Amino acid sequence: MTATPALAPDRKARNLFQIIRAHGGLICLLGGLAVLVAPTLRALWKADLAPDGGGQFLLVAIAIGYLLWRERDHFRLARAQPLWPGIGLFALLLPAYVLAWICQNPLWQLLATLAIVLLVGWLELGFATLRHFWFPASLSLFLGTPASGVVDAVARGLKLWLPQIATLIAQTAGLRVGATGAIIQVDGYQLQVANACSGVNSLMGIAGISLFYVYLRRGSEPLYAMLLCIMLAPVAILANLARIMIMIGVTHWFGDAPVSGPLHPLVGMSVFALAVGVLFALDTAIYPLMRGRR
Repeated sequence: MTATPALAPDRKARNLFQIIRAHGGLICLLGGLAVLVAPTLRALWKADLAPDGGGQFLLVAIAIGYLLWRERDHFRLARAQPLWPGIGLFALLLPAYVLAWICQNPLWQLLATLAIVLLVGWLELGFATLRHFWFPASLSLFLGTPASGVVDAVARGLKLWLPQIATLIAQTAGLRVGATGAIIQVDGYQLQVANACSGVNSLMGIAGISLFYVYLRRGSEPLYAMLLCIMLAPVAILANLARIMIMIGVTHWFGDAPVSGPLHPLVGMSVFALAVGVLFALDTAIYPLMRGRR
């Protein structure tokens, strides 16, 4: 005997009520986490879209989402932990999160949010389940960029060195280009090499995506994976040199409007594709040699 169409909405409402009643605590917990996580993701997104942002947020977020989906079967092994130690830790972490939010510091806000998410994950899932998600948690650190003081200290030399190399290459190709410090003159236009183009900010994104590649492809071989990770810094710097060269060429042929417009983030995305492509080529060339030696 089947239910009449008139009773179908009531049955759906009862099923929904039963779900809420059975999992009300989990739903409230996820809602509370969403309230904490959403402002952090928004702050990281805004920082990533800034002129000196790394441009890695979206790609790293997609990689983390894929890894969580890939390991979803481990959620079935969840074993809840006692609340009393977690409540004390939460009482310490929440003020740190609020302080980072008030100070509008995306990096510290990310660290505080990640600590709270891991704490809740430990309470709900247990360490035996949570340890299977160590790499997505580590990859979350690459959603942001380093503190400005660290970036300025490391990027100072690259911001002076990369324009000189790019100018030399462009002059060899016959372009009228000059460089003074981090300023490049192209046919009367001026381009300033920001932190994102120096290779430090974008190094975070390139490292995150490259580590994602290494983890999926060579995660079972830690020593070889470490060798690939060592190659990330020179690959990122060369990719950003190519980024500056593209900007010089576009400015020479089309003026400075495309560079300051929508082309800039598009070129930033191409840097990631180039860096990962170079890493893939190195992996394809080196891995057979290493396996042959073994």
